[in-house]
Amino acid sequence: MQDLRAFSHEDTDKMELIKIEEVIDGVLSIAHNELKYKADVEKSYGDTPLIIGNAQRLGQVFINLLINAAQAIDQRGIVEIKTYVEDKYVCVDIKDTGKGIKEEHLKKIFDPFFTTKPVGQGTGLGLSVSYEIVKKHRGEIKAQSIEGQGATITVILPIPHED
Repeated sequence: MQDLRAFSHEDTDKMELIKIEEVIDGVLSIAHNELKYKADVEKSYGDTPLIIGNAQRLGQVFINLLINAAQAIDQRGIVEIKTYVEDKYVCVDIKDTGKGIKEEHLKKIFDPFFTTKPVGQGTGLGLSVSYEIVKKHRGEIKAQSIEGQGATITVILPIPHED
């Protein structure tokens, strides 16, 4: 309940030092009901530094990614969450064992209103909103997939410079 309250707390665009794994853990408890019937969640957290960000906005990104991962899995599968540092960036991989994304769709998944879900089951806004949030954090979001073998979405966020 505390995680839900923190997530829904009056939204500001205030940026502060945050630990990305804490944001993810808070989101996992909110998304638990969506995930528990579809996937086992495996976490592999690296030793990442603090980043400058808005925990609520980034939480929204990870909720979207985790729910999409769960919805991509037909029976029961695995959702892996991995955090690590690459160059001057904190990276988060959300990988699922779902049906994957068709190659022709990969280029469009971050476009507003693009969805492969049946009418009434998706707005096509989750990934485009996530893309915009990550962009506002001076980051990047990428997708890799082989149809039938799941997908990996990577969120890349800059590590602040030490002045």
